[in-house]
Amino acid sequence: MVPTAQDLITFTVEGPGSIVATDNGDATDQTVFAWPQRKAFNGLALAIVRPVQNGYIAVHATATGLKPAETRIVAGDE
Repeated sequence: MVPTAQDLITFTVEGPGSIVATDNGDATDQTVFAWPQRKAFNGLALAIVRPVQNGYIAVHATATGLKPAETRIVAGDE
């Protein structure tokens, strides 16, 4: 983590889920919460994912010049 990073991060989801909100903790950031892109604030950003049915959900985070990241979530009793 780079504490001064302000990169624009794009979040995408594969599987039975959707992004319902993104945030970064910056009270002055006027980006709509439901937008799938968010600038990092002090190196941090988050995406809130809602499952639409049981299954495996992959959440991807990408930013120009940075290595992509992915995490997997199990929704339900998989």
